[in-house]
Amino acid sequence: MSEQRVAVQLSRDQALVLLEWLHRLSERPDFNQVVPEPAERVAVWALHGSLETQSTDIFAPDYGEQLTAARERLVPPGSEF
Repeated sequence: MSEQRVAVQLSRDQALVLLEWLHRLSERPDFNQVVPEPAERVAVWALHGSLETQSTDIFAPDYGEQLTAARERLVPPGSEF
């Protein structure tokens, strides 16, 4: 593995939404087909693990509400994407 590191800065909302998406992605039974390249799977798991270790939100009793609010702040209702 390369010794060089790359730092990525995300807002808390971005990190929370990305963490949830990475969790759902990695839990898919067809994950290996969705992400067929082994190196890409390693990268996905590394990112997921890094975000997971930095987030305490996932253990909050109101996690679902926090996630919904973060999603709405990132893409307010009525926004077109």
